[in-house]
Amino acid sequence: MGNVIMSCAKVIPQLLTDYPTVSFAFAASSSIDSRAKRQEQRGQTQRFRLYSYMIPKKFGEETFAHYAYDAISCYLLHNRRSGSSKEHIENMFISCYQTLNAIN
Repeated sequence: MGNVIMSCAKVIPQLLTDYPTVSFAFAASSSIDSRAKRQEQRGQTQRFRLYSYMIPKKFGEETFAHYAYDAISCYLLHNRRSGSSKEHIENMFISCYQTLNAIN
């Protein structure tokens, strides 16, 4: 799974070249165990724990402020050069992923 995440993360520097103020937010899916007929709870999913570990290592604090939303397994990379507030980006994220309810 780590290779998939890092492959996706490789696009971030490319996007920063064309859009130097871009920020990123993502929601980590819950794993489903079809044998046990169980779905992982929304907070701190396996994928989220991996994102929270790997993303700060790949992208330090110089360009992005990092925000981890443990309760809903979401992560925000807020570009320090962005003209948008963290709250504005959170609201855009919520409008795209309405099942998140409130990030706060």
